[in-house]
Amino acid sequence: MDLDRIRHFLRQYPKETRANLQTALTEFLNPADVKVRSYVFRLLHAHLCVEAGHLREDTIEILRKTSQLRPSYSVFIDTNFLFSILSLHSNPSNEAANSLLLLIGTLAERVPIKLYILPLTAQEAKNALISAKSWVQGIPVTENLTRVALKASLSGMAQKYFEERGKGGGLF
Repeated sequence: MDLDRIRHFLRQYPKETRANLQTALTEFLNPADVKVRSYVFRLLHAHLCVEAGHLREDTIEILRKTSQLRPSYSVFIDTNFLFSILSLHSNPSNEAANSLLLLIGTLAERVPIKLYILPLTAQEAKNALISAKSWVQGIPVTENLTRVALKASLSGMAQKYFEERGKGGGLF
């Protein structure tokens, strides 16, 4: 709420009624109340629609120029997203990560989107890979052991490692 407007509004009433009026305003405009939020947003939406119908010509020209600019986006990804797009773990977010990559590919010509990794994220990924490697490194590479490991429903990169090893490949 704009406190200056509320103070100005309250000053128009006698001092003895201001406290009660302020309480009524606070309760009426309580943002925690879903009905109040809905009412205020509908009112704001209606106001914006009316205002949009009466824009000055110079404002319309600025909007026209702005809409012709080509947007671009920089997206910083985290370790889970990185492992999802590299298919290095089983995670509920894998599908969302792959959908985002598909969307980026679809929009590539119209909206350039660049993916970035912060140094801290790169270090976290490196540490996770080193840890996973050390965990599976001591396990002998035999067909029977690989089959048993796959049935054990391991999580994360270990599961992926054994899946690839079962195909005759490997991650490390």
